[in-house]
Amino acid sequence: MDNDNVQIFYDGKGNAVAVQMPISDYEKIIRSAKEAVEAKDAIAKAVATLQGVV
Repeated sequence: MDNDNVQIFYDGKGNAVAVQMPISDYEKIIRSAKEAVEAKDAIAKAVATLQGVV
C-alpha cells in the first residue's frame, strides 16, 4: 500500500472514523484477511487431529 494515497478522517475528539484508499489496497487487505482465516482453519484442523492421536 502506498501511504500517500490513504486518507484518514477523524471526529471532533481525534478518533479515526473512516479511511479512504485506492480499491486495489482494499483488495489486498481482503485477500490477506482471507488467507489468514484459511491458515487459522488449517491450524485448527491440525490441532484437532493431533489431539485425537494423543
